[in-house]
Amino acid sequence: MRHRSMWIAIALGVLLLVPAILAGCGSIQAGPHNDQERLVDQVLRGATKGDFQVALDAIPPEYIAQIREFMPDLSEQELEDMLITSIESGFKSAFGYTGTELVEVFYKTVSEGSDKAKVYYWGTLKYQENGETKMQTFTEKDAESEVLAFPVLKRSGRWYWDLESPN
Repeated sequence: MRHRSMWIAIALGVLLLVPAILAGCGSIQAGPHNDQERLVDQVLRGATKGDFQVALDAIPPEYIAQIREFMPDLSEQELEDMLITSIESGFKSAFGYTGTELVEVFYKTVSEGSDKAKVYYWGTLKYQENGETKMQTFTEKDAESEVLAFPVLKRSGRWYWDLESPN
């Protein structure tokens, strides 16, 4: 009888363990998992490659309209160039390196209602400093310090970069 109970316990353990292993045991997998994370992933990957148009496209249209009101004399191209320069400056001061590559990035979305969220990101960067290739790893704990948080908001069914939210 004792052996039968042991075998039943082992069988139940295996039955419960296999789905957990196949599901990844609930661990966070690298890469984006929802629309909010995909937006942040595209912006970060674009910025590290020097493509700041992706970040510009992530700004809600009403923000661009507000800026346009304050600078009505700028052409569309001048406004776009100014915004891209500003975004580029912000990313360069945040990362501080040239030749940055996202080696592995993890994301976690924390909802702040149906139309707002913060996407925390962390992982490993490869970058050039003084002609030398270096690696830097940020942890989930670093992300939770708010430094590596990317606020997003939803407008008309699409997620955008929330520039008004304090990081």
